[in-house]
Amino acid sequence: MQDPSFSPILFPTPYVTSTASSHLLMGAGSLLRLIKPQPPPPPYLRRSLATSSPSSSSPTSSSSSSSTSSSSSLHSNNLRINLLLRSGRVDAALHLFDEMARRDAVSWNSMISGYVRHGSSERALALYQRMVTSGVKETTYTFSSILGACSGHHDGPQMHRRALALGFHSNLFVGSALVHFYMRAGSPDLALSLFRELPHRSTATCNAVLRGLSDLGFTEELIHLFREMRWRSIEPDDLSFSYLLKGLCCCCCSSEKQLDRGKQLHCHIVKAGWAVANIFVSNALVDFYSSAGDLIGARRSFDSMRTEDVISWNSMVSVCAYNGHLMDALDYFYRMLWYGSRPSVRSLVRLLTRVVR
Repeated sequence: MQDPSFSPILFPTPYVTSTASSHLLMGAGSLLRLIKPQPPPPPYLRRSLATSSPSSSSPTSSSSSSSTSSSSSLHSNNLRINLLLRSGRVDAALHLFDEMARRDAVSWNSMISGYVRHGSSERALALYQRMVTSGVKETTYTFSSILGACSGHHDGPQMHRRALALGFHSNLFVGSALVHFYMRAGSPDLALSLFRELPHRSTATCNAVLRGLSDLGFTEELIHLFREMRWRSIEPDDLSFSYLLKGLCCCCCSSEKQLDRGKQLHCHIVKAGWAVANIFVSNALVDFYSSAGDLIGARRSFDSMRTEDVISWNSMVSVCAYNGHLMDALDYFYRMLWYGSRPSVRSLVRLLTRVVR
């Protein structure tokens, strides 16, 4: 909720039609050029890296001296690799990895998952091939990580066949990764078939399917899976509701039925206690009503939030401008700036279009 002592900024109509228009047009470019800085690593991580960085002295000597065949040294090096990857120092982690006298599956898996997290899919796949060639046996974590690097119709099925050969296909984590891959690859039928064959299903597995169906706009399948989750007593989480609302957003503008479904889902979210306590679900609700052009629903969801962020502010600016409520849009716009958030391209375009008119 906003500070109760805050008073909305009101502007006379002549000011809005003349001054606001010019000021918004002049400031739009500079606002869009703002770049969100990356937060620094946490203090405990900086302290650990300061003492464990392979470049703190001579890279070759420090890494070589720390690499021994003892299990304690292997564990220490694996920990250092994870710390370096978490801080974004991928090249330093690779240097330490290459200098290690002994590597186990944890070492390889850490580097592979680190490459995947940082978007280096080709390097992750190349390292996986090195792992297989070196004779280190893959684990379930290997496949759940490397499948995130597979984007083509060749690499993914190849990993799928390898997982089948090793008997990992029925593993919950590997199965979830396979489902997610085939959803991203545009093969929802195969993804759903694998999902049905899993002996156990978790919220995370269902979320992988919900996300894919949401991205593809398969609304009916999305609703059916949600009902199946409830029937199987699989508790949905904030991601589940976010994917559901996102999927409904694709159709609610042209279908009153989808808007009604969204309102029913909203009631379920309120009963489950997610509407106020979770910022992601709250934003998804505001964005859903905003996409549907439902100003009343968007405003009610926004007003019930404990805290707002850039997504919720931009959704309110956008829905007010889209519905022709210029004064309300400007009010939310200036309050957004007051609280330190930045306008998105969509909200700026809608607001500026309405001001020019």
